[in-house]
Amino acid sequence: MVEFADETDIEAWLKDQPDQVSIHLAARSALRALPGFGLADQEMALPGLGLNDGASLSEVVLPALRAAILSAAAANAPTEKFSLLVAASRSLRSKYRAGRGAASLLSPRSLVRRALSAALSAAASVESRNGLWREAAAAAVGDTAAFGRASAFAAASRDVNVANGTNDGWCAVWQNEQGLWIGKDEPEVLRKGRKAILKYFSGNESDWAFWSRWYLAILAGTWSDWELCRDIALIPDDIWEEGPAAVADAIRKIEHQRKALPPEAARTQAQHLLRDPKRSSLYAAGLAQLLGTAIHAVGNALPDPFAAAEPLQKYLQQISAVLLATHLTDQEAQLAKLLEQAADTVARLVRELREAQAEIGLLEAKLAAAETAAEKAELQAQAAENPKINWRQKVSDSALTGFGENTGALFSGVLWGGLGVGLMYLLGPDANDAVAATSQCFNDIIQPVYLREVTQAVSLDI
Repeated sequence: MVEFADETDIEAWLKDQPDQVSIHLAARSALRALPGFGLADQEMALPGLGLNDGASLSEVVLPALRAAILSAAAANAPTEKFSLLVAASRSLRSKYRAGRGAASLLSPRSLVRRALSAALSAAASVESRNGLWREAAAAAVGDTAAFGRASAFAAASRDVNVANGTNDGWCAVWQNEQGLWIGKDEPEVLRKGRKAILKYFSGNESDWAFWSRWYLAILAGTWSDWELCRDIALIPDDIWEEGPAAVADAIRKIEHQRKALPPEAARTQAQHLLRDPKRSSLYAAGLAQLLGTAIHAVGNALPDPFAAAEPLQKYLQQISAVLLATHLTDQEAQLAKLLEQAADTVARLVRELREAQAEIGLLEAKLAAAETAAEKAELQAQAAENPKINWRQKVSDSALTGFGENTGALFSGVLWGGLGVGLMYLLGPDANDAVAATSQCFNDIIQPVYLREVTQAVSLDI
């Protein structure tokens, strides 16, 4: 078991490790430090540290988020994309250059900038082979440690031990139920900064919705769409310079243009399914019926985050029919198109569930920051009117009545497990990420809410 006590320990250990390990370690440490940007007011300055630069959060947070997503994308980049990300990292790194003076003399924002600079430097150093990537990774952990020494080094040690303890390596670290921090080890001052940033994001959701969703997922250890991170990290400089609204618009375009199942892959999968059309049709019809039962159980009024389930059911019905329609002269083309549409709808379902998760995370952050009962009551009243949050009432209803012909069917493991298996067969390996994300949504979003409501329902019954 690895147990780091300081930066020297980290540098020494990294000498015997693959270069990419330094990039992972640096990126995750910088992400831990990121909420330090929320410590914008003088009274939030860390004891013993200098005060912040007086700039508003709106002036500093977008470049910081760009650096953070760049470093995370570089850590998880395939070889053919790594050079592009490194080039972008070099371009951005100059904005975060900072001396390696004593951390006790720096402001929280200076520490975050140094951690981000170190994370960008780790990737650039590996590419240029200048030998500084180990030093950069250690520095990123060290800067984060200024916010909470024991927590930062323990988290870095945990990352390494998780990676070494599984065949999945660093994939298991990034997607880990413990998230960025171990249990409740997130330093209080960073928790305070995180709440401030999330509150700021909630004030202009059209500009910051993605970033809220992304950081909460990184924090929880549930983010897996590194291709999207790479696309966002490589948005041209001039768009980033225009500001949050322009970047948000670019991100929305990227998300909408991405195909969960590319046309050529859809055609190949259609050919595969047509080799055994009866079996394939049965899969599609079975999934459509499973979804139909769940939709009927909520009175054909799906909660907002689950709305994509209805068009998905219709696509599955059409897929089942086309598979058996041997009279069609363009059967393969029609089937391929339907598979594309079904995959895109699965991706939409996942996206809208993740957006709901972000809304719930923002609500919980606001509730934690609320100082009076009246403030909390107002937040709860707003949540009751928010369709991305109030679907939890239907979960509560199902918890009180039990599963069966009731709303519980939509929130059951039977439905989501069946979707995972059936869609994997129908949509094929090229849509694996989108399909796997549905199971992840059940594990991360639906099941925890249901279990919480069950616990409350049982306590009320007792």
